[in-house]
Amino acid sequence: TLNARSLFVLDDGSQDGQAQTRGVVQEAAKQGLKVLGNVTVDQSMSLKDLLRQISQAKPDVLYYNGGYDFAIPLLKRMRRDGDTTLFFGGDALSNDGFRKEVGAAGAGIYYTSSAAPPLAYSQARDFVSAYKTQFKMEPTSNALLGYDACLSLLKAIENLKTNAPQRAITRPRVLEALRSVEASGLTGTIRFNVQGDRQDPPVFILTLGNDLGVRISTIAKAGARE
Repeated sequence: TLNARSLFVLDDGSQDGQAQTRGVVQEAAKQGLKVLGNVTVDQSMSLKDLLRQISQAKPDVLYYNGGYDFAIPLLKRMRRDGDTTLFFGGDALSNDGFRKEVGAAGAGIYYTSSAAPPLAYSQARDFVSAYKTQFKMEPTSNALLGYDACLSLLKAIENLKTNAPQRAITRPRVLEALRSVEASGLTGTIRFNVQGDRQDPPVFILTLGNDLGVRISTIAKAGARE
């Protein structure tokens, strides 16, 4: 999608950030991409020195996975200094707070997300309309995911009541019943594997336009199966 041949990788030192960047580095090797740097950032690190290191490496893409509180000053400093390196982030950037705080420096960046903008789901249009009427505001993607989570739980409980009406509904039984749930949710078909992960969940690569509007660049599958 990005026609990149090299990248520089950053993470914030969190367990998730490091795990995700390890996966990116491994995938980059498979795709023949050169990893020109792999740095874990911390509070003591000079942003100026870090950006000098990135600039000297001249990567096609700067990939960062971690909290958006570091991504904001990083992007603002890069764009202020005239650095137009393509920026690709993890799903922590899929956040309204990030878009508001990063401002114009966020235009043109890419990031991954487990959910698309609500109106990208044709089956969610009635929900979006009803939500706006009720709450006088646009729903976020998390509202759709929350709806689907509740739908899954209710479906699991319904199945338990149907299959064993005399038995008590307990937390362990509901968790077990979730493994066999299949439902049509706002974000697509909902099924879980034995580990409790959603099967074949879509992964969206989103981009911010010059107006900071969210647009879908690519849709892929994460590949969680039985």
